[in-house]
Amino acid sequence: MTGPRGRLDVVANTTAGGGQAMVMAQRVAEAARLGGFDPHVHSPSSAAESLEVAREAVAGHSDRVVCVGGDGLVHAVLPALVGSTTALAIVAAGTGNDAVRGLGLRSSPLATPGRALDRSIRLALGASGPCDVLCCTPLNEPSRSIPVLTIAAACFPVDVNRLANTMSRPRGSLRYTIATLRELPRLSARELTLTLDRGSASRTEAVSLLAIANTHSFGGGTKIAPDAAPTDGLADVVVVDDAPRRDYLRLLPAALFGRHTKNRHVQVSRASSVVIEPTSDALELWGDGEPVCPLPARVEVLPAALSICGIDVAS
Repeated sequence: MTGPRGRLDVVANTTAGGGQAMVMAQRVAEAARLGGFDPHVHSPSSAAESLEVAREAVAGHSDRVVCVGGDGLVHAVLPALVGSTTALAIVAAGTGNDAVRGLGLRSSPLATPGRALDRSIRLALGASGPCDVLCCTPLNEPSRSIPVLTIAAACFPVDVNRLANTMSRPRGSLRYTIATLRELPRLSARELTLTLDRGSASRTEAVSLLAIANTHSFGGGTKIAPDAAPTDGLADVVVVDDAPRRDYLRLLPAALFGRHTKNRHVQVSRASSVVIEPTSDALELWGDGEPVCPLPARVEVLPAALSICGIDVAS
């Protein structure tokens, strides 16, 4: 056992991983105790309760909050941790698990148990490093800001995510593939005005997919922004225009591996801030697979606003 390392809070989504998340949380707590931490395990029943646990952890000067669950749980605790000295650690047990993919922390230990879980716990208890965060602010409520760790998206990805969140089966990332195919017949472009970086010229265009990416994947592993890096102070802005459905059928499998960016329907830019304004439709911005705010909105990169366990040693 090492010397005392301070308080550690484990937050588990009791429904994640087919009920295995609490078992995993106890494994984390046991390893943390052996590592010299003072672990506290929590099993909140809602996103609001998860956020309150994280706020109490920060107020109590907890060294880190370990999320045992999916991207939704990470998104829920994020507002408490951004700008604090309490680090975030993730032991993935969710459906999409895009946060761990995008941060280079590998995939869910549920998919490859045993040594993968041990490695996830080792990273969760190890050193931390700085990570950027996206800050989403609805223009109609400028005092309200919502942090996003992975990708903020609009248009078709929102339709897919909304449907996937209503599905109980199949488990895992295949759920997003099925939701995508089910939504494809209703695919339509929306007219958006985009302003990349303050003071830049705006452009208005028909957009079927918009992704503002801090990390590279969404929808359970689709590499929509293959070159996005969560430590460079910039977001990769991916726009798919009014592409015909037949072209989408080619784009989708290519995007799984990040091979879609040269397609004539795809534009990729880099920016520190993006303002999104729909010209007519009432649209929403989603992030980390969760509803964030109505459009219009501004998305800004907050460089090094969060400390992530394992980010510097994951490769």
